[in-house]
Amino acid sequence: MHAYEYQKRGIQHFYRETLGSSLDLGVDAMRALGIDEAQARRAARLFKEHDERSVRELAQYWEDDDAYFQNARQHIEAFERMFASDAPAVPTKAEPPPS
Repeated sequence: MHAYEYQKRGIQHFYRETLGSSLDLGVDAMRALGIDEAQARRAARLFKEHDERSVRELAQYWEDDDAYFQNARQHIEAFERMFASDAPAVPTKAEPPPS
């Protein structure tokens, strides 16, 4: 069942089976690219928080394609701004953070 269906039926506590492993994969990929472990985990946490908010907020538009896609674009843009503003603060192993 889709997360939006759960919410439509009043179920507010549910797990999305691939989210955790996807976040772990993302952390591992960032680590392989030289991102500091704490920063990689922070990025995953920020993504998860944003994604969970988006799923809850977008559920109300699930049956209205136009409204759903318009609001989903806004969530994606907010996500991109959040990560873009955080990007300069992400040190890699080869590049220590500014002092």
